[in-house]
Amino acid sequence: MIRTSMPRGLVVLGVLAPVVGLGLAPAANAAGPSNATLSSIVSTSGTVGSSVTDTATLTGATSDASGTILFTLFTGGACGGSVAFQDVEYVSSGAATSAAYTPLAAGTYSFLAVYSGDLKNSGATAACASVTLSKTTPTLSSSPNVTPPGTS
Repeated sequence: MIRTSMPRGLVVLGVLAPVVGLGLAPAANAAGPSNATLSSIVSTSGTVGSSVTDTATLTGATSDASGTILFTLFTGGACGGSVAFQDVEYVSSGAATSAAYTPLAAGTYSFLAVYSGDLKNSGATAACASVTLSKTTPTLSSSPNVTPPGTS
């Protein structure tokens, strides 16, 4: 099951169709005078149980840039394969941070951030950003017990 959360707390179960239906999907033809670019910052490593987020920042956009950024977390390191999580956030001061997600298994995950564009700024896509979660390393100790004969 994929959890897609929308701005203002609306949670939708599904993949991309509900996002498109609400007009929050990336604008394929967002025309505008500004050639905004989008960069993405993800922690590069951690252990299972750690939550991951992605922060996307617009450069070259107008100072009043608005619109949304669609964050997609893929299982695998090349922004392909299965979608583990999606989140849409509004741009504020030229940036947005995804909601936190906690993957259940060790492995490599990758975020793709896509800016919708607005009336003054073209849409943009950030480069794929990967994060690797390793297994935790527990320690194990044992304590032998001796039970004398005749006692249980």
